[in-house]
Amino acid sequence: MNAWKIVTTGISTDTVVRSLQIDYYAMDMDAKGNIIAMNVWYDSTNMNIKALKGLYLLDRVTGKQLKVFREDTLYIADRPNFFAPPLFLTKNHLVVGTNISKKQISIFPLNNAPSYNLPIHGQRNVFVDSSFVFSVGDSTDSYVIISAFDIRNGELVSRKAIRRFTPKGQNIDVVDNKLYILQADQQKIMEETPGKNGFETTRAWNLNPEVAIVKDQSRDFFAMKGPSFFIVPSDMKQAEANGVAGNTAWNFHALSNKVNFKVYPFYNRSPEEIARQEKQARDRKAYIDRKNAERDSIEHPERYCYKFWDTPKWKRGLTIYWAHAYYIMAEYDCKADKYKLWRPRQPYNGNGAEMPAQYVMVSGTEFRAEDYSTKKRYYTCTECGGDGTYDVTVYTTTTKDLPWGYFSGIETKKFTTTSQTIKNICKVCKGNGVALK
Repeated sequence: MNAWKIVTTGISTDTVVRSLQIDYYAMDMDAKGNIIAMNVWYDSTNMNIKALKGLYLLDRVTGKQLKVFREDTLYIADRPNFFAPPLFLTKNHLVVGTNISKKQISIFPLNNAPSYNLPIHGQRNVFVDSSFVFSVGDSTDSYVIISAFDIRNGELVSRKAIRRFTPKGQNIDVVDNKLYILQADQQKIMEETPGKNGFETTRAWNLNPEVAIVKDQSRDFFAMKGPSFFIVPSDMKQAEANGVAGNTAWNFHALSNKVNFKVYPFYNRSPEEIARQEKQARDRKAYIDRKNAERDSIEHPERYCYKFWDTPKWKRGLTIYWAHAYYIMAEYDCKADKYKLWRPRQPYNGNGAEMPAQYVMVSGTEFRAEDYSTKKRYYTCTECGGDGTYDVTVYTTTTKDLPWGYFSGIETKKFTTTSQTIKNICKVCKGNGVALK
């Protein structure tokens, strides 16, 4: 197996893109310069990552594996121009995040101990530091929810609602296990510290008046030790159009309230470079559209079905937790690449109402993008033997008065007993035939 090659492509006078290609997805370096990376499997276009396997320490010269941290396989969504989920590496953990709300966030200890998942919640951004996994999620147009989870066990530690004044007026980053929020509309930075009693706003700073921010412009915000903050325009066209204020990057030190340095112009393209890059973007989009059209015109090859069905992860009868409910995997339509799931009747999470039993069909590529495994399992109900009902025999006795003396003056009543067998819904499995344990 090859190691890797570094490709350096200049895209402007002061900006380069470095991409690690071929066999590994680079994560970090150790103190000796050796590479910490995950093994990569691409799709047929060689553009979209289909899976990431394991976590290894690779020799910086030969590419040989020096150490194995994990050997898990992570299946990645099949979508255009999608390279990998947000991945975070700390000294002791690998965190696999997501940019999709209410999708699973997983934590993999580097000592190869069993992985675990955070409670599913409405996040849109994930940040990781040595002690916490932070998430930020939309609550309303005016507020966001910040959450902190213990990286050692995935348990929720703190949660708080934070005011958001405009969609582009807020940026967030993490350093030293604290969350920093840039409120551009207020020219302010807040420090939020997680604790047992929730988040606490431990410090706040007004931006130095020299730091001019265009409120409706996209920007990147980086928190660094000190703390100090780097505010960078992220949209090249917006930055170039908004003059000095829009096209300047600032490094601001919070405690001294001084600007350490600034970079202007941050983007400095010639007309020829602009024309060339716009053509490259058009060509790349056309190539992706063409490859997607080619893929969509070809029927899903049945010879590949073995990869997506009757495996430890996807098979008939397996219990999964998906879309806030427990399901049983029932069938797989290879040609359509869809899974058929059965949801037994069960209560909604957190209240007494119930979800009725029903079948659903889900897209294979979307479904395989996440891990829906659960420790709970559906088993055949031992109370009803899997039938969902049980027979009950009801006996009814009627009495009829007889004319006096019908039996020589001795019997005066006639008793008649009838029986009827009816089916009752099993109280243990509620008619499902299976019980969750």
